[in-house]
Formats: sequence, structure tokens, C-alpha cells
Amino acid sequence: GAITGPTKPIILFLDDLQWADAASLDLIRSIILDSEERSMLVIESYRENEVSNNDHPFFSHLRELRMTSISITDIKIGNMTRSDINKILFAVIGMSELSQTELLADIIYRKTGGNALLVN
Repeated sequence: GAITGPTKPIILFLDDLQWADAASLDLIRSIILDSEERSMLVIESYRENEVSNNDHPFFSHLRELRMTSISITDIKIGNMTRSDINKILFAVIGMSELSQTELLADIIYRKTGGNALLVN
């Protein structure tokens, strides 16, 4: 293809698909399934807590993709721990001892619950 091929792979990253409507998800599924090129990686990102019921359009989209022969890998990103946040702070701020960032890490953890989207 003009855009992608064995020497020109492409990555398509689609975020917040929990808000996509059924028609958009149908288009995405068509792009994934109807493509003759296999040099394309599609990454679909969604908030699992917002698509938990079986009636949600994205849940149906995933179910239909799983019934095909394409390879699907699920990667779940959980909340960060206080220790995770402290290690990041330590690395970013550049303190000499890990204990010097513990108070700030605790405040950030309490305010964000460890949600990686809010910790940044």
C-alpha cells in the first residue's frame, strides 16, 4: 500500500474509545479486518470501568474482534502505589535519598488515588 507495507509499518493509536459510537466502531473494525496489509498495529485505549455492561458499543466491538482470527493482547494499567509515585518523584526531583520525597508522594497519592492519568 501507499501508506504502509512490510518496510513501512504504521501504528494507529485510538484513545478514549469508551465514548465512540457504534458507527465509528464499525469503521474501525472494518479498517482492522478488511486491510490486506498486515504491517499495521492498532492500539485501542479505553476506560474499562466505563464499558462494563454488555450493552455498551465498545464491549460489542471487542467481542466481535475476539471472534476473528486477529491477535488481540489486553494490557491493563492499574493504579500506581505510593512507592511507585515516590520513585518517580525521586528520579525527577533528583534528591539524594528516597525518603526525602515520601511526604510529597503521600500527598499526591491521597489526592489522585494513584490514578496514573492524574499523577503526571
